[in-house]
Amino acid sequence: GMPAEAAIEEFRRFVDYGAPEFVVWTLGMNNMDKDGKVNEKYLESTEEFIRICNERGITPILSTIPNVPERDNKPKNEWVRSQPYRYIDFNRAVGADKDVNWYPEMLSADRVHPAAKGAEALYMQVLTDFPEVMQKSNV
Repeated sequence: GMPAEAAIEEFRRFVDYGAPEFVVWTLGMNNMDKDGKVNEKYLESTEEFIRICNERGITPILSTIPNVPERDNKPKNEWVRSQPYRYIDFNRAVGADKDVNWYPEMLSADRVHPAAKGAEALYMQVLTDFPEVMQKSNV
């Protein structure tokens, strides 16, 4: 459970050691949107993430964040989809774009995290939207 503003600090330190070809940014669940607006800390951190990636020749891969009963991520997800960058559509993978309770048996009892079927759907979405993750690294 890391908010985007903590993750960007870690990312800044990470890229001092090198620049990978891709970085997947899966932050946002702990930066809840309010009043129909993208969470400011999420937006600032994500824009900095993108800027750093562009400066260092890294391909940024964003992600949508599933809506859950107590957390509406629609503004954040609309923002992600409006960007000219690739993204992993986790929200769609579990049906959270249609129902905050997700597809049957995918949302855990805590109503925030995935159950086993939900985790499988999220994994399959990674393979669909970011198949490079399965390529063997030269490192």
